[in-house]
Amino acid sequence: SILPKLPEPQSVVCKKWRYSQIHQAYEGTPGCVALSTDPLVILAGDAFSMSTFDGCLDSAEAVLKAVKENFQFRDGL
Repeated sequence: SILPKLPEPQSVVCKKWRYSQIHQAYEGTPGCVALSTDPLVILAGDAFSMSTFDGCLDSAEAVLKAVKENFQFRDGL
């Protein structure tokens, strides 16, 4: 309901990541980077913060902030 124009995927594959360690974080470690605002496309994860659980939380918070800044919520969403 958030992205009504998004087409259904042709296939879905779940991948289990056992380990995730970055060698060099994105410059400035912003938590996330918006590639586009229409449609809103955000890159996020520990590569945009730091390669720890706290880094993942920081990235999630940065995504929430970016979504709030770039997306108008509809009727209570």
